[in-house]
Amino acid sequence: MKKRWFWVVLGALAVIWLAPNVFLWSHWLNHDIGTYAPGVKLRLDGAWAPLPWMVRADRARFVVDEDAVDFEVVLRDVSLTVSLFGLLDRTLSLDDVEADSGTVALRSASPGTGKRRAALPEIAGVPLKPPTHAPSTIDRDKAWLIEIAGIDLHLSELWVDAIRLQGSARVRGAFRYRALTLLDINDARVDVRDAALAMGKDEPFARAMFADVEASTSRIDVSKDAWGLVDQLSATLSAHTELSGSRWLASYFPELPASTTSPGHVDLALAVDEGRLASPSWAHVAFPEAELSHANVRATGSIDLALLVDDARSSPRVLVEAPKLKITEPRAFSATGARAWVPLPTRRLRRLGSVTDAHAAVDRLESGDMEKLTLTPSFGVHGGSLVASGSFDQWHQRRAVRLDATLRRVSVTYDTYGLYTDARLEGRVRLAGDRLAFARGSLNLDRARLRIEDDTVEDWSAQMDVKTTRSSTGCNRGVVALAASSAEPIHAFAGGGLLEKALAPEGAVKVDADLTESSKSWSLRLRNGRVGSTPVRGIVSHRDTTAAAFFIDGPVISVGVRVDEKGVHVKPFAGSVPDGVAAVTCGA
Repeated sequence: MKKRWFWVVLGALAVIWLAPNVFLWSHWLNHDIGTYAPGVKLRLDGAWAPLPWMVRADRARFVVDEDAVDFEVVLRDVSLTVSLFGLLDRTLSLDDVEADSGTVALRSASPGTGKRRAALPEIAGVPLKPPTHAPSTIDRDKAWLIEIAGIDLHLSELWVDAIRLQGSARVRGAFRYRALTLLDINDARVDVRDAALAMGKDEPFARAMFADVEASTSRIDVSKDAWGLVDQLSATLSAHTELSGSRWLASYFPELPASTTSPGHVDLALAVDEGRLASPSWAHVAFPEAELSHANVRATGSIDLALLVDDARSSPRVLVEAPKLKITEPRAFSATGARAWVPLPTRRLRRLGSVTDAHAAVDRLESGDMEKLTLTPSFGVHGGSLVASGSFDQWHQRRAVRLDATLRRVSVTYDTYGLYTDARLEGRVRLAGDRLAFARGSLNLDRARLRIEDDTVEDWSAQMDVKTTRSSTGCNRGVVALAASSAEPIHAFAGGGLLEKALAPEGAVKVDADLTESSKSWSLRLRNGRVGSTPVRGIVSHRDTTAAAFFIDGPVISVGVRVDEKGVHVKPFAGSVPDGVAAVTCGA
């Protein structure tokens, strides 16, 4: 009898031991999870159960293919415990999940095109989705709930979108997940030691990275978008790393004004409360010997960037300082005290890039020899030097510029429509403008004042005021007033011949003109003009090309002048403004 019970107990123990192992070898769990949530896959290779609730595996792979995000975890030498009773209710409840090595990849499921898309991690069996794709459908009532109460993983590679971390990272925490329904992260902690960061498979842009992260989220609806995780994230992050440049940022922020390949370092301590930067938070990025490049501009110098979040201000702000910059291309300039201040519109992480306001200033901008500096195809400066200071402000889509420049021994050339001039300018230029708009080389001034002082002519100065009224119909009107103490410097631009005879250098200059701007055309009609003692009437108009016509009633000779793409045409004794140049009218 005792012998019989011995074999019964032994057989029962064998069944208890054999049943979970057969269950693991059959991969039934992976099949059943994928039946009700096709985007979720769990595979255990080399798995066996020394005890019914304890599992060992040579390799474990967990894949999530969602509409908004894709996620993959690959672990080696895995041990875990499992709740057998939870399996009856389609709940995979795990605890004490440990792995000696592994990789994690998290990416946007449909990131668009370009370099960033090409740099994303590959997940076997999960292709990237097109920007527009049909949403996934599952039986939410039958989808498995995956609960992991304790994780302790040692990772060698961690991907967050296109950013790849290689090195030593330890991940601990707990989470719950149900396909297309929910994600909870509880008390997760990530410790990074001596790691490197790279953009995709490129060479690392950051090395010697040390970081500590603590994070948790409230319940996230993962069926909506990839930002759901960020919006519900609460975390603290402290980190230090050495940088090899900033060009990798262009993949995420193509609007950045410049990039560098010079070494630098980053130190930061950030706090996030449900997707918002919390106080106190700060970050400091320094490039002691930066080489900056943007388009055809090259500069060298030290750059410091700081992100500050405190209770004194409702929104974060970014400070950029360049105490000394040396601009090498297109011409040699040196800048002292260059700085910028950018208030970020919100503390919410998903909208930090929506910058609308900015302030920039430079205490001193000084040029070397400006030989052969061409500003436009028809206008340039040759020789001489420039010393300037200025500022730029933008707030609520309004812009203002302040410029104070001193020119020394500058030769100015102007060559267009057959009119050529080479004049020398020494003096001071001041510009103050409000609501400036730059587009394709044009400059629109809603309200501005330009003041010029010429040292080559004693006590000479000129001032131009521009005031315009913007209209919702797209037709803008304004007035331009130009006043100069004498016509002597302007006389040098006449280029000789009949024009020089018609313009007398004596006396002040005063011009009042009406400005009309509609769509891509504009015109300037002189209401009251006088150059020295010479009355001037005329019009400048731009549609497809620019043309101008004037009548100059000079003391010696009166002339009509027409300027167009064919050149300058002067007709003596014209008596009126030449025909063929019409003003722009609203509604035309």
